[in-house]
Amino acid sequence: MIDVLLVVVFLALLVASYTDIRTREVPDWLSYGLLFTAFGIKGIFSFSHGLTYFVESILGFLIFLVLALFLYHSRQWGGADAKLLMGMGAVIGVSLPLSAESLSLFWFFLLLLLLGSIYGFIWMLTIALRQWTDFHHAFQKVLKDHRGVHYTILLVSVMLIITAFFIPLLFIMVFVPPLTLYALLSVGIIEKSFFRKKVNISKVTLGDWLAEDITKDGILIMKRKTLNSKDLQKLYDSKIRQVTIKEGIPFVPSFLLAYIVFLFFSTPFALL
Repeated sequence: MIDVLLVVVFLALLVASYTDIRTREVPDWLSYGLLFTAFGIKGIFSFSHGLTYFVESILGFLIFLVLALFLYHSRQWGGADAKLLMGMGAVIGVSLPLSAESLSLFWFFLLLLLLGSIYGFIWMLTIALRQWTDFHHAFQKVLKDHRGVHYTILLVSVMLIITAFFIPLLFIMVFVPPLTLYALLSVGIIEKSFFRKKVNISKVTLGDWLAEDITKDGILIMKRKTLNSKDLQKLYDSKIRQVTIKEGIPFVPSFLLAYIVFLFFSTPFALL
């Protein structure tokens, strides 16, 4: 069972990663296919290995379902990411009876966040380097607009340098304030300059994120949000021709990376 499910999950995440990078979309059949395949395989093997196999899968799904709904409705994740998370919950499950191995779901999610952060940072750094002229110009402008905050942060860093002569352990903190400021400003610049685009309403799909409020003749039609089927119909009915959507970093490859690392280190995780 484990070998079959491992191959299915790996192939599903590989294809999902490819489509997410190429089109910024993951087909529903792939996300739901992963979920129902996990249920199906564990359900079949539960006849020979006991009903516990299937119950474990249900528990994992329910836990990640709640988490996925929270991340989706708080606009942290897109619909494809949320659906894949539910599928991975069914795949990993919650081991019964409860033991250290039952925390596998937690370790996978932790890996997903950690590797996702590293992957996202590398992706955004690549964009900044490829668009260096535009990025550098925008960065200089933003620094000028936030001159007061910039000088305050530099003053704090100078004070930390002076304090570090008396408390050496504080020396590492010298770099935290300016790096934090520059990182936040850089993320904002990249998101606003390179992750937004105007598209015709005919090309807008479910799950797209509106980057700006939609108004017509001074009347608010729709606030920026993740679009559902009713929202799309409302935009059509309002005869909106073009909207600005936000394209996030294709996050699905993080699932593949996290799953690969999880498989290699699942035993050490269970011993923690």
